[in-house]
Amino acid sequence: MLRKLPTVKLKANLANMINLIQSNGAQVLLAGVPKPAILLSTFPVYEEFAKEYNLVSDLESLTDLLGSPAMKSDGVHLNAQGYRAFAEVLAKRINVIKLAH
Repeated sequence: MLRKLPTVKLKANLANMINLIQSNGAQVLLAGVPKPAILLSTFPVYEEFAKEYNLVSDLESLTDLLGSPAMKSDGVHLNAQGYRAFAEVLAKRINVIKLAH
């Protein structure tokens, strides 16, 4: 999204990544990424793909963390505390995947 690719291209790239991961027998954990804007919100494509591919997902945590100045090192990146918090959220979601199998 930061490269401002058309949504059609973003969807194709994301679908290709999901299909490649699944074709190798791995589970996908989809993390929602906010669309670039003054007011952050998760790009709707991620929710669509989570439903379409029946994926375990975390669609809000990254957006929420990026909305907190204390968790950011600059305008678009988390700082160490932000990445730690994001990793902890993702670890919990990974455990959901493990329990489901």
